[in-house]
Amino acid sequence: DIPFRYCTEALLTGDNLDFNRIKEIVVKAGESAITGGSETRVRFHVHTNEPEKLFEALKNLGTIVQPKVEDMKLQSEISFRPKSKIALVVDSSCDLPASLLEENQVVVIPLLLNIKDHVFLDKLTISPRRIYKMLAEEEIMPGSAQPSPKTIENWFSFLSSHYDSILVLTISSALSGFYNLVKAVAEKFPEKKIRIVDSRHISGSSGLIVERLLENWSDSQDVDELASQAEELVAKTEILVDIKTLKYLVKGGRVSPMKGLLAKLLNIKPIITINKLGQAVPCSQSFSRRQNFKKILKMIRKKQAAHPVHSFSIVHAGNRPRAEAYAREIELITGRPVSFIEEASPVVGVHNGLGAVGVCLSYE
Repeated sequence: DIPFRYCTEALLTGDNLDFNRIKEIVVKAGESAITGGSETRVRFHVHTNEPEKLFEALKNLGTIVQPKVEDMKLQSEISFRPKSKIALVVDSSCDLPASLLEENQVVVIPLLLNIKDHVFLDKLTISPRRIYKMLAEEEIMPGSAQPSPKTIENWFSFLSSHYDSILVLTISSALSGFYNLVKAVAEKFPEKKIRIVDSRHISGSSGLIVERLLENWSDSQDVDELASQAEELVAKTEILVDIKTLKYLVKGGRVSPMKGLLAKLLNIKPIITINKLGQAVPCSQSFSRRQNFKKILKMIRKKQAAHPVHSFSIVHAGNRPRAEAYAREIELITGRPVSFIEEASPVVGVHNGLGAVGVCLSYE
């Protein structure tokens, strides 16, 4: 039994840090608390169930950098009760219900989110709900980053000691350098069987690929076979993103300021998809979100007629009502219930913007 699940560490920097207050907050967060440092640097360690609340309490007392959070419950289960001979690893941009990930012992490596000099771990020290509240109330433009090579190396070392092989499904290499980073680190383990698949997707569409892979995961003993299945599912998966505003895409450098200004003046609402190369590209546009809603449903009717939908999911950036509206209509079109409705991970949502909704489809 592990009463406090997450082994949590970070460094706080600043001038005249309130060491006693920092220590008090860390001690109250859980057990095995250790705090040390000076007026300009304080490092802490604690076992806690709520790393996000801890970081929220500390962020006004100094600048949080070098965060590290380890899921001791998952590590224990992998060490003593692995459910398969093959480990499955994804990054935090892959959106799936936490219960499904936990049940199948899927390892999720968090991407990093930089906000006002603070460094957060995606979904671990900052949740989707928190980041979307910040976007609604503050003028911020978070940036995303990759984890350190050492983080990947540590996971490969640990997993290799408990599994025969490892399959890694990454965020699209056209959207992030994470795929190339993982490939480079895997080369340090030439004696281990590590297969890396570029999902060429993101968020809920990556989630659908993983969901379908897990359907037959326990029956498979061959990582190469699973990697081939993943590649086949990549080609059968699609995402359509109903964008509320181009403001965040402009701020993030994915859309030019001039195009953003024209779209604002003309009230253009784009629909973004991921092409076969894994690039985010516009596939349509309307002059209102109501038209976008109708247009996406029309697209799905045509797609359903040509290639029946096996499953679908909805992801959103702080817009649950619109996500549920899409789910209701697509259930009528496909005759299938929605697999899941999830808030998009912070690293995804901050680029697509508050209010965006992603419709994710996996075909037969």
